[in-house]
Amino acid sequence: MKPYKRCFEQQPIKLSESLLSAVAEFDTNSPSDEQVIRTIISAEQGAINLYQQLLNYTQSPILKKVIIDITKEEKIHVAEMERVLKQYIITDEDNEYEIAQKGYDEVDELADEIL
Repeated sequence: MKPYKRCFEQQPIKLSESLLSAVAEFDTNSPSDEQVIRTIISAEQGAINLYQQLLNYTQSPILKKVIIDITKEEKIHVAEMERVLKQYIITDEDNEYEIAQKGYDEVDELADEIL
């Protein structure tokens, strides 16, 4: 039996629920730009979760470093898509941008108290 197979039998990898649901719910008939972006974000977050799980299975320092680097790149992809979504797609009828900004401000305030 190959070593990697034994690892997976001991601790199976679970695919991200967000990734699976994003693919399942995607409307291929006439997707909006917002739906396309949200699906991409879900897929990227699913990839991040998968890479973080796989990181636990390797003993190779080189492979760990590569997985960490790829995970960072996926996080950049999420940030890029969130930027496009907030800046160019969302009409902000539900005040999502304003709500997100309040969250950012609260984190800044909490950080200022600690630092």
